[in-house]
Amino acid sequence: MLWMSNRGRKGLPWGGTNLCLGVEPITSAFDFGHGVSAGDNPLAKAGYSTAVDFEAGRIG
Repeated sequence: MLWMSNRGRKGLPWGGTNLCLGVEPITSAFDFGHGVSAGDNPLAKAGYSTAVDFEAGRIG
């Protein structure tokens, strides 16, 4: 996901001066929400992971 901050954070410590571009890896069909990401969707059918199951005590 790409996101941008264009002086939008007025509180401390930013004070309206923060300009940045964020790049974050995600595993989802992000704009379509949890229901689509966790179910059958064109990205998952093409072999791309669109959801991850988390379990306490398990890594990976």
